[in-house]
Amino acid sequence: MVLPECGGIYAGMLERHGLEVRQATLFDRPTVLEEGERELESWIRMFRQTFVEKMGEAKAQRWIRLSAAPVPGRIVSG
Repeated sequence: MVLPECGGIYAGMLERHGLEVRQATLFDRPTVLEEGERELESWIRMFRQTFVEKMGEAKAQRWIRLSAAPVPGRIVSG
């Protein structure tokens, strides 16, 4: 098994479900978002559209707001 540092986390998850991991590579995929304070909301709506639609707009707004709240002790680049 060949695993880079972060790939090992995901490989372990797969192995716990009965899969044999021979190689895992984690690729950095930066997504440019240019909407200021609404960046995270835009990202969530873009990549989790089906999830948000099933949740309903009212619940989605609350979930997005909670997800975008600052986490104490975390560094956020701006």
